[in-house]
Amino acid sequence: MLDASLAYIRANGFRIRAEKLPQVFLRHWASQPVQERYAHIFSLDDVAAIFRLDDKNIRLKVFAYALAIHANFWVDPECCDADSVHVLYRLFCRKLNRIALARASSQSPGQFELFDFDRQLADFHRGK
Repeated sequence: MLDASLAYIRANGFRIRAEKLPQVFLRHWASQPVQERYAHIFSLDDVAAIFRLDDKNIRLKVFAYALAIHANFWVDPECCDADSVHVLYRLFCRKLNRIALARASSQSPGQFELFDFDRQLADFHRGK
C-alpha cells in the first residue's frame, strides 16, 4: 500500500485534493495510529529512519515523504523547525479525519489540498 500511495502522490504532482482522494488511500492513511515521531523530521536521515519503521506507519511515511519533497531536503537538509513540523503533521491527521467523517455521513469534505504546507503554516500563524 505504501508504494501505491507514493506513486499516487507523485502522479498527481503532490497536489492531493480532499474531494478526489481515493477511498482506498483514505482508508489506509486514516486508519493508521498517529505517531509521535513527527517532531523528528528535519532531514533526509530522519525520513529514512521513518521509512525503516514497520508497515503500521503508512500515514507517517506518506507525510514524511511529501514534506521531504516540499521542503527539498536535498538542497536544504536542515530546513524545518520542530514547531512547524508538529503543526503540519497534526493538520494532516485532522484533514484525513475530516475527510473520513464527511464521507461516512455522505457529506463533502470541502475543497482543500492535503500537502499545501506553505498555506497551512501561513493560515495557522495568521490564526494565532
